[in-house]
Amino acid sequence: MDKRVNQRKDYRKMTPSGKKQDRGPKKRPSQKSYASKQPSEKWKTSQIVTLTLLIILIIFLGALVFLLFQPQKIQLWQQNFVRLNPEGSDTPEVKRLLPETEPELTISEVPEEKSPEPPKEEAPEKGTVPSRTREARLFYVKVNTEGQITLKGISRSVQYSSSPLTETINSLLGGPSSDEINKGSLTLIPEGTRLLSARVEGNTAFLNFNEAFRFNSLGREGYLAQLKQIVYTATEFSNIDYVQILIEGDIKEYLGGEGMFIGDPLSRESFQSLP
Repeated sequence: MDKRVNQRKDYRKMTPSGKKQDRGPKKRPSQKSYASKQPSEKWKTSQIVTLTLLIILIIFLGALVFLLFQPQKIQLWQQNFVRLNPEGSDTPEVKRLLPETEPELTISEVPEEKSPEPPKEEAPEKGTVPSRTREARLFYVKVNTEGQITLKGISRSVQYSSSPLTETINSLLGGPSSDEINKGSLTLIPEGTRLLSARVEGNTAFLNFNEAFRFNSLGREGYLAQLKQIVYTATEFSNIDYVQILIEGDIKEYLGGEGMFIGDPLSRESFQSLP
């Protein structure tokens, strides 16, 4: 039985010519091809070094991010450490990690909001007189259709502090309001007239005007009207009966070239005797 099996094996190995086929020794893989399939030692070393550097870089970046974005936690930890260890509170390593410009983390109570107090009225300064108001009667003129000029008294509230006469005459020099003009009130006191000073001696008021008071473009009727406006307004005060007109501090004899006499004090009766 074994002999037959061996014959069959030999038969399969025989060539067509009846000879055994000699396949020769088996080839082994060359060392070069085997070495090419195995990783080199240098490649393994470089891979280990690269991986190590990558791990170190990741650790460094993580620490940097922690220091940049978590300074308050470190400082809070430092404060807690100092609070628990007052004797060993000097931690230079932690202080170096904290940025110098970073504000300290403190916990404080929010102050209660108080409603603002109402503003207090300021008292008048020493030496000043508080302003008061009086109802004054100012005299303007009215021209009718025939050209006749008549006086027209208007009531007005005048504020004053120390000299009601001065403020009343200044209000008169300011002219009638727009509403008073619509009702026909006019003034014939020359434009640019200013009251320089005013004083009362006895029953006479001394009113000092600038040079503009001397010139009226309407002639005699204009001078007469402007004097009436001044004298009638001033004599509305109960203690004034006469008005002395001054020009730049001096007593002048006449106004303009029309010969209106102002050298003496004038009263309301002074105009009744004029032609």
